[in-house]
Amino acid sequence: MSDRDETKAEPLPPHETTASPVEVSVAMPRYFGVAPPTLPFGFATATVAVAILMAVLRHWIAAIVLAGIALVEVALFVGVAGRKPDTAVARTSVRTMRRARERAAWLVESANVRTETSRRITTMRGELLRLGEEHERHLRSLGLAVYEGDDESADRLGGAAQP
Repeated sequence: MSDRDETKAEPLPPHETTASPVEVSVAMPRYFGVAPPTLPFGFATATVAVAILMAVLRHWIAAIVLAGIALVEVALFVGVAGRKPDTAVARTSVRTMRRARERAAWLVESANVRTETSRRITTMRGELLRLGEEHERHLRSLGLAVYEGDDESADRLGGAAQP
């Protein structure tokens, strides 16, 4: 056996080469051609402020147009923040919009279920009224046959009323 084939114990290397603190860096993705989410948010905030100013000055048409533009800018902000939530404002906004979308979907589904259930209940109530009227008509016919002493009709009507 040679020295190369034997297992040797080696000392462990030091964990850190220097006594300095560890420096952690995180690689942030860079999307070229895509504005950071805070840019449309800033534009939307400024547009809302100008729209409020126009409303205070009673320039209603300008205020309404600026409010519409602000809504478009907020939609752009949410779209960009959904792809690239790099700030706390963007993350919070995306989370809030997702919750609002889920809640709206739940409300629509709940309204659909209630509408369908109401429609079915209305149909069943109509059928119940129709059956009640038919039952009442049979009871009156049976009562009239018994009152007149018509045993043949009473037996026929009494048999039709039983299951």
